[in-house]
Amino acid sequence: MDDANGSPYTTFTFQVEDDGRTTGGGANLDLSENTMTINVTRVNDSPVLDPIGNKSVDEQAELTFTATATDQDLPVDTLTFSLDPAAEALGMSITADGDFSWAPTESQGGDSYDATITVTDNGTPNLAHSETISITVNAIVPKVVDLGQVDFRLLPNLSLAGSRFYRFETVHDGTLSWQVDVPAPPKSAQLKLYDADPVATAGLTPLAQSALDTDANQRIDWAVVAGEIYYVEVYGDNPKFDLRIANLVHHEDTAVTVHGTAKRDVFKFDAEVSREITINGIAYDYADTEVGTVTFEGGEERDIVWLYDSAGNESLEAWSDHAMFTNDTGDTEQDYIVRVSGIEDLLAYATRAGTDTAVFHGSQEADKLKSYEDFVRLRAKDSSYTMRAKKFDTVVGDGGSDGKDLAVFNGTDGDETFTYLGAHASATMEGMAREHVALRFGNVVARAGKAGDDVAHFTDIPGSTDDANDVIYFKSHKTQLRGSDVKITARAFDQVYANASEDGFDVARIYDTAADEHLEVDGDTVRLYHYDVGQLELMYEAVAFERAKCYSTEGNDTKDVREHTIDLLLYNWDE
Repeated sequence: MDDANGSPYTTFTFQVEDDGRTTGGGANLDLSENTMTINVTRVNDSPVLDPIGNKSVDEQAELTFTATATDQDLPVDTLTFSLDPAAEALGMSITADGDFSWAPTESQGGDSYDATITVTDNGTPNLAHSETISITVNAIVPKVVDLGQVDFRLLPNLSLAGSRFYRFETVHDGTLSWQVDVPAPPKSAQLKLYDADPVATAGLTPLAQSALDTDANQRIDWAVVAGEIYYVEVYGDNPKFDLRIANLVHHEDTAVTVHGTAKRDVFKFDAEVSREITINGIAYDYADTEVGTVTFEGGEERDIVWLYDSAGNESLEAWSDHAMFTNDTGDTEQDYIVRVSGIEDLLAYATRAGTDTAVFHGSQEADKLKSYEDFVRLRAKDSSYTMRAKKFDTVVGDGGSDGKDLAVFNGTDGDETFTYLGAHASATMEGMAREHVALRFGNVVARAGKAGDDVAHFTDIPGSTDDANDVIYFKSHKTQLRGSDVKITARAFDQVYANASEDGFDVARIYDTAADEHLEVDGDTVRLYHYDVGQLELMYEAVAFERAKCYSTEGNDTKDVREHTIDLLLYNWDE
């Protein structure tokens, strides 16, 4: 047989004769064929591991190779590779197909480690072959990353197994803060601050070491002067974290200055109990007696400011790029003033006790104000700035004298009153604990809610020229006052009252609905009622207009025209 691991048996035939033949008295040749079978027992042969040899790798780098082996059995056995437990405990791994991988940590540098690699077949019995190799891990001198000048820096999505080192220069006098942000415990990445290079000088004592802050993140705060050089070591083990570095806050006496950066900044001030100031995700807590004034100046990109009130009375006044937030004197809260400038977005909240007011000033361009039940938003129509005030008792938005400005009041399910005073160019929506005012807006829209008893009041625009000639339209779905530069609309209010006692020649145009209405004219007053279960319910009242045009288009309308002082024009009213 050619192969000892071949067929399990074989057969052959043969003939037998002696050497004497018949002349020597022997028998003739037996010509019959004889068959013999030889059984071959299979034997499992050990696999042979191809030589691997010793390896070397730098710390924190990955070593990979593929182990191979041969097996002489036929059919070939299935071969499986494995590592010894001690190697696996060091972090080494190998697949069943022989793919080896290991990325030694920084702490494993400067030493050699053994690994036994074994290949095992699936024969009977299982046989194996092993090789023990030595892997040398080269210690690498840590690299110090130079961040340059730092006012604020976010280093996201870092991983750590050992140490990282950073060098940087401060930009402002004040507080230097380093903060480790991690998604969840354990908070294993920690910080050390140095005033010299800790890599170049072994055993250097740090200026400070991090501790857990109130948010359970590792944090260092250190008083610095602009232009100083510092080093930070970040050490420990953490698969994912962010680093925040800030040199933006300066606290002296009771004044806090917060600097903006060339990037987008997020500034927060919260006066709930203490005085919490947050810039770009790093918070600073001060006692209320430690803070009298706070100043923030935004930088080049679009910056946002969040303001939160105390339990006292707050006042907010804001323009398109700056604002002032103060606690009014006379309440029980510690007084403060917050001034912000160079900003594009402002959000202010008055969710605690006290009586709080806000005044918004529009820009020289087109602005849009929106009023809802508990907040007001004023922004440029091109969105170059936005300001919001939420839960303030009173909010006033001033559109200014320039630009085509629009104010929109949205109703609620409660009782509300809308008032437009032409002499003051003011529109006010009151009700449901709100008083929202729009000043000097040329276009105003007030929408009543779907429930409640809603009432609208209009007074005309004063003046001695044709600019003071106003027309008000009373229609089923809206009432609209139109002047030379003004359009004021009240939609779906239950009752509407209009008074034209100012100068000018003012006209009221009153239209009926598809239902049955009753018109009443007496002196300088015109009223339109609708019938509700046989009772008259007032819809519109126009007082002191120079002319009234009244239209009856549908339904069985009636009228009661008494002695009057206005120029009355009736269209399609039954006699």
